[in-house]
Amino acid sequence: MFTLPLYVSIRLSYAARQRSPYGNDVKVYRADNRDAGRNLAVEEWLLDRAETLGPVLFLCRNDPAMVIGKNQNPWREIDLDAARLSGARVARRVSGGGTVYHDAGNLNYSFIVPRTRYDAAAQFAAVIRALAACGVAAEIGNRTNLCAGGRKISGNAFCLKARVAMHHGTLLVRTDLDRMRRLIPDPPPQVEGHAVPSVPATVANLANLAPGLTFEALERALADAAASMWGGPVETLTDSDTEAWDWADIRCRHESWEWVYGRTPPFRMRLAGAALAGTSIVAHVVDGRLAGLAFDPPRDRPLPAALIGAPFDPAALARAAECPP
Repeated sequence: MFTLPLYVSIRLSYAARQRSPYGNDVKVYRADNRDAGRNLAVEEWLLDRAETLGPVLFLCRNDPAMVIGKNQNPWREIDLDAARLSGARVARRVSGGGTVYHDAGNLNYSFIVPRTRYDAAAQFAAVIRALAACGVAAEIGNRTNLCAGGRKISGNAFCLKARVAMHHGTLLVRTDLDRMRRLIPDPPPQVEGHAVPSVPATVANLANLAPGLTFEALERALADAAASMWGGPVETLTDSDTEAWDWADIRCRHESWEWVYGRTPPFRMRLAGAALAGTSIVAHVVDGRLAGLAFDPPRDRPLPAALIGAPFDPAALARAAECPP
């Protein structure tokens, strides 16, 4: 008779004790708010406790936001002036990958599980089954995209820790694609650094591929696919169930300048334009703050010393370069 090694038996016994307060239900959490900062914080709270909670499918829609990957550079990925003027917030998530646009026309999904239950292939298959149930034939495209009709309909990213894991993505349903394109720098800025760049793709809305598709039908199909993948009955959670959860500190971090901008890997950015009269400024930025700069071609007049150590602001830097000494 096969016997589990003692350390494996102890580990399984411990995991069972950790799960017992919450039962074996598959939890489907449908957020009924549109706050990207709140939803990213709750998502991370769920991830940190996945070993105790068991598998969770988290579904949310957000007001306009550009959400960068953990190791990305917002000055490279986003037209920050356009985002500010249009009211789109900038956020950074805990997973890697590229920048995605959120608005109320997206449906964002997160498979949050103990690491022992993480299966990327099964999770992709669950999304594909859900889309098929809604009349969309999808497949895995290049990298981590889901495509339909040769166009990207979903970007996916991952956060893998020692004991917990998350696979999340965004489905373009009725997304404002014109607004999304306006928030992407064109042409992209001249940036040197080690931040992860986004990979452009031709995108499509699911509503154009399956007329009549509703968010309710898509959410239901994803919940059914998750229940089939994980087994067990579905327990539905909403925002009111989170009132006692201690995720406020996580939300404060997600909404802080230090997290969104200060976490950017060091980089150099070349600023040029007609206002600079043929001169380029090469800015060295560390932790989101100006650490040094140089002129190309060199010139004698320095920029105000107060800019060094200040949050990096390309427009303010260009204005300072235009001013007479």
